[in-house]
Amino acid sequence: MQKINKNTVTIGADPELFLVNENGTGIPSEEYFTGSKNKPVDLGDGFQILCDNVMVEYNIPPTATAQEFSSAHSKMLNYIEENTPEYISVDVSASKTFLADKLLSQKAKEFGCEPDFSAWTRSTNTPPNPEENLRSCGGHIHVGYENSNLKQSEFYIRLMDYFLGVPSVLIDSDVKRRTMYGKAGCCRFKNYGFEYRTLSNFWLKNDKLRKWAFNQVHNMLEFANNNMEFTFPDAKEVQQCINESNVELAEAIIQKYNITMPILVTEKV
Repeated sequence: MQKINKNTVTIGADPELFLVNENGTGIPSEEYFTGSKNKPVDLGDGFQILCDNVMVEYNIPPTATAQEFSSAHSKMLNYIEENTPEYISVDVSASKTFLADKLLSQKAKEFGCEPDFSAWTRSTNTPPNPEENLRSCGGHIHVGYENSNLKQSEFYIRLMDYFLGVPSVLIDSDVKRRTMYGKAGCCRFKNYGFEYRTLSNFWLKNDKLRKWAFNQVHNMLEFANNNMEFTFPDAKEVQQCINESNVELAEAIIQKYNITMPILVTEKV
């Protein structure tokens, strides 16, 4: 494997969000937006928006700094707010139960897309069978690096669990999504690097969390550069921590590896 110059790495994302009315009732995104996975609406400069089931999803272009990353998300969150009525707002939640009459369209009944994989088991993840009216939002992070290859991406994805997946157990109190999506090491391998799919959208909550998520990728890369022969002695604990939302294991792993946590870690989102 190779050491990576962090300054050449790009980080993007394609998070999902809920729309709610003034009563907090979930509203299908297709009431205000169009676009699909196969044909998103191109907003220019690498920004795209689409409907995924009842959620609104957007894509940002690859970014090189934490400020660029956070600003790109701010731009899209503002775009969504500006293109919905005043009584509609964005709900950054990992899961939400919708009223049955909001789930009558074909779009609202569509689940899943192409398969994702586990960097730990090296196998395709079993598609979930969610509760009928429950929907969930991912906060997938895309990492691009020079001369990307499967072996190195697998190494990085496992480390992403240490630096982002484990901390998310303490920061993101929602456990319903983890029963369906976002298991440890959940990923897709890309020609530019990889897509890390374990996280929910919790890190979109504010500027500090967005920058923390970006910086944790850099912290992971720095650890990797300094520990190229790392053998993952805590593999079992890391997977159990994430898959079972085990707070005690999360605290132990974070302390052992001195993982950076965002300020106000006790503030649940």
